[in-house]
Amino acid sequence: MRNKLFCNECHFQSGTAAYAAPMIDMARLFPMFNKRAGHAISLQNRIRECFSRSEAGKPLPLDSPQMNALVA
Repeated sequence: MRNKLFCNECHFQSGTAAYAAPMIDMARLFPMFNKRAGHAISLQNRIRECFSRSEAGKPLPLDSPQMNALVA
């Protein structure tokens, strides 16, 4: 069951707004230690976590065109 949230509800201006969960140049920060997970995670895993936890939706497959587009 989705909670009807969409990416732009946290990532304002398509992820380009400063201090609003920006998505620009995120790849350089990963892998990153995740306190909740207790280990380093990849950008793909962070995106999957966002889909499943924040949006209460289904995580994207790691090799999907949508995942590749978000990582790019």
